Amino acid sequence: MQHSLRERFLYFCLAAGLAVAAAVCPASVLAQAASSGSAPAFNKAVQGETAGTVEGTVENAMNWVGNVICPLLSVGAGVHAVMQFRSGGRWLPSAATGIGLLSISGIIRLAEYFVQMGAGGIGAN
Repeated sequence: MQHSLRERFLYFCLAAGLAVAAAVCPASVLAQAASSGSAPAFNKAVQGETAGTVEGTVENAMNWVGNVICPLLSVGAGVHAVMQFRSGGRWLPSAATGIGLLSISGIIRLAEYFVQMGAGGIGAN
């Protein structure tokens, strides 16, 4: 399949943007994503839990789905919607999928916030 000049330019810009983002992002920023205070927490599921406990496994899975999988898939769905729109295809299902995935991610993050607020007990503001 032969791609038009615009499509090749779009693919090039996408690849160049990802390469620049990977080159600019220092390792310390990546390590802060799994930080438990001043030192990164590697090889642990959740602070205070291990992957051997049910709670740690469930929380680790929910964090992974809400913070990694859904946002990445929504970006893919958005790119697919743009490509479908440009080619004159059906773009609305892809756009709705992307919005739905971001909604799922937001609901999971909201649930995490409620759990954190509820951990302090009633009246802990």
